[in-house]
Amino acid sequence: MKKIISILLTLSLAFSVCVFASAETVQGIENGFSFTTEDDGADRTLVSLDYIGTGGEVYIPDTLGGAPLQPADLRAGLFSGAGTVTGFRVSPDSETFSVSGQALLTADGKTLVLAPTMVTGGIFFVPAGVERMAQACFDGGGFFSGRQYCIVIPESVTEIESLFDAYWGFFSRQNVTVAGMPGSAAEAYAENNNLVFLSVGEGHTHGYYRSISVYPTCTAAGSATLVCPCGDTLSAVELPAQGHDYRYRTDAETGERYLACANCGDRQPVDGDGTDTACTCPCHQLDHTTMPPLEGRSLKDILTSFLFHVRLLIWRLTGTHKYCECGARHY
Repeated sequence: MKKIISILLTLSLAFSVCVFASAETVQGIENGFSFTTEDDGADRTLVSLDYIGTGGEVYIPDTLGGAPLQPADLRAGLFSGAGTVTGFRVSPDSETFSVSGQALLTADGKTLVLAPTMVTGGIFFVPAGVERMAQACFDGGGFFSGRQYCIVIPESVTEIESLFDAYWGFFSRQNVTVAGMPGSAAEAYAENNNLVFLSVGEGHTHGYYRSISVYPTCTAAGSATLVCPCGDTLSAVELPAQGHDYRYRTDAETGERYLACANCGDRQPVDGDGTDTACTCPCHQLDHTTMPPLEGRSLKDILTSFLFHVRLLIWRLTGTHKYCECGARHY
C-alpha cells in the first residue's frame, strides 16, 4: 500500500511540474497597452493590463498578444494617468466591442463599457438602446476638477452597476447630476447614491451644460454647445487650449528619463539633474515618499498632498498601482 501511495504521489508531482512548466508568460506592448499574458497550453489569457498611451481617440483591440480582451479587463482607473480620452475606436468586424458616438459599448450595443474623459465639465448622453452600465463606466477622469457634469441616462437602461470607481465616486457626488425620466433606473440610482437627479419629463426646467463638439488640445482651442438634458440647444462656446502637462517617463528599452506631455505625448529632454521636482502632476511637491512641510502652502495644495498619500496607501495595500502619476516608482 505504501508503495502504491508513493507511486501516486510521484505521478501527481510530475504532473504538477509538467503543468507548471507548460505555462508560458509573455509581456508586451501593443496599441498603447502594456500587458502580460499567460498560456497554459490550452488558452492564452490576459494576466495584467495597463494603459501607457497619451489618450485622444483610443483604439480598443479584440486581442492583446494573442489573448482575448474582454470588457471586464478595462478596469476603473485604467486611463487615469493618460491625457484626455476623447473617444474610442474598434475593429469594424469586432465581435467584442462597438462604438456609438464617443462611447465604448459591447458588440451588441446593450452595455456601456466606458465613456470618454470629461475634463471640462459638461454633458454626456448615454446612447439610446443601452440596457446596462458596467462597473465604473465613467472611469473617474475629470470629475475631481470641481466643474459640474451631467450624465443623461435613457429609459432603456435598467441596470447601473456604478458610474465611478470607489475612490473617484467619493469626490464626485457634489459635481455630478444624473438626468433621466421620472421613475427610471436613473432616478433610482441617483436616489440610492445621494446624487442630484434632474427630471427631463414633461414640464421640467431647462438646465444647460457643455456638449463638446471639438476637444481642445494642448495648443488649439476647442468648441462646445450648451445643451439641456432634454436636447434643447443654445449657442456654441469656445473651450481654451489645455496647455502642455509634462510628466516624467522612462523609456522601456533604453532606460532614458524624459518628460512627456500627458495630453499629447510631446517629448522633451530632462533638464538639470533629472530630479522629479519639476514634474507637473499633482504629486510634484511630494518627493514621492513623505509629506512636505505645510508652511506657506495653500489649502488646496495641502488637500491635494493628503489625498494623494491616501490614494498611494491604498495602492500599496492592494498592490494595484506601482507608479506615481508622473511615472516615478514609489516602491
